[in-house]
Amino acid sequence: MFASGHSIGGFMSNYLTFERGNVVRAVAPLAGGGLYSFYVKRHQAQGQAAIMVVHGTADVDVEYASGVTVRDYFISANHCSQTTTPTSHPPCLLYEGCAPGFPVQMCTYEGAGHTLNWKEVGPTVWDFFASF
Repeated sequence: MFASGHSIGGFMSNYLTFERGNVVRAVAPLAGGGLYSFYVKRHQAQGQAAIMVVHGTADVDVEYASGVTVRDYFISANHCSQTTTPTSHPPCLLYEGCAPGFPVQMCTYEGAGHTLNWKEVGPTVWDFFASF
């Protein structure tokens, strides 16, 4: 199963993946957040999933830092290093050393707000999901 969503849908896809990582294969939250430390400490994650976090740095509805929190959770959960390499879809970066089959990507759109360029983001997310 794959999950994606924008804004609150991004939050939903992140929590769905945390709670049902044993079912979700990959997720692509768009301008979403969540997986805050108080929640993660009180709940048990189920499995792992690949993730592509997509977020704009000028998002005032769901702060960029919230997307970073999600990215950092999956970097740890998927045993990735902090070293990155560019992907074929700039501005996405792939974190190296992740558990086999569980990549973590962060697509940071500098200056973008809560509404992203869907013509650009859509194919990027599709290519990510199609890689599984």
